[in-house]
Amino acid sequence: MDGHLQETYLARMGGAWATQDLSVSAGTPSVAGQPVAVVHDGYTSVFTVNASNGHLQETFLARVGGAWVTQDLGVVAVAQTPSVSVHDGYVSVFTVGSAGQIQETYLSRLGAAWVTQVLPGAVVAPYTSVVTHDGYVSVFAVTTGGRVQETFLARLGVAWVSQDLGAAAVAQAPSVVVHDGYVSVFTVTAAGQLQETYLARLGTAWVTQALPGGAVKAATSALVHDGYVSVFAATTGGRLQEVYLARLGTAWVSQDLAADPGTALLAGRPVTVVHDGYTSVFTVNATGGHVQETYLPRIGAAWATHDLSATAGTPAARP
Repeated sequence: MDGHLQETYLARMGGAWATQDLSVSAGTPSVAGQPVAVVHDGYTSVFTVNASNGHLQETFLARVGGAWVTQDLGVVAVAQTPSVSVHDGYVSVFTVGSAGQIQETYLSRLGAAWVTQVLPGAVVAPYTSVVTHDGYVSVFAVTTGGRVQETFLARLGVAWVSQDLGAAAVAQAPSVVVHDGYVSVFTVTAAGQLQETYLARLGTAWVTQALPGGAVKAATSALVHDGYVSVFAATTGGRLQEVYLARLGTAWVSQDLAADPGTALLAGRPVTVVHDGYTSVFTVNATGGHVQETYLPRIGAAWATHDLSATAGTPAARP
């Protein structure tokens, strides 16, 4: 919990997890908030916020087997998690400035300089989520007034536009997925109700509906896997909950992953990824800060969980 940027990696399925400290090997400054990673042009880039000066930092790997390198992108951000998108050959990193404005720091091509611009819209909480859909780049945030806001770019060369999606939410990062032609944004109300605000297709109105399950904390993580849409959140009691949609036209279903497979009580926001046919949910245990993986090898199989701090030596982490 010293703020070091840590990588815990699996080289191949069936192999052993390993851990390395990128603050030691690459010199990445102590991190505030949560890292976010993206793969582009053969590079792996991890974006963080420097805990000492609030600057946006990139730590990147040009190729597997090479050395990790870090650089200060010179942008001051509120010390929380950036969001990142690769679109039209650009890499765009979205952060929130000290005045609550959404800002984009983008790289138009490898070898060019990073550029930063302020986007339109209301003052927002220091969390954003971004998705590319139908040629659009859409950045979602919750305003300080508790409203879900979309700031979007219809195509390169036009102006960014901001709009209120008409849903009330607490000030944490929305999570967003694209599935079956829909754009779905997941947020939490002040009462702990998980909700979906969705766009069925461009040109229609955004619609909001409540999803089943127990009262949850404000941070969610969503993904699409094997035709399913799954949203993960910590309940107010710290239990890992999945709310999923098997296919359009069916009902959303909620299940408690603390009961089966027995994921430890967690603090903070789950982080999800699909890889090699697996769905993996990474969490930080509420007691001791251990990093936990809860995974599904395939649809129809049972969820399983293991403690990466115990098996791979991952140091205790902040939520």
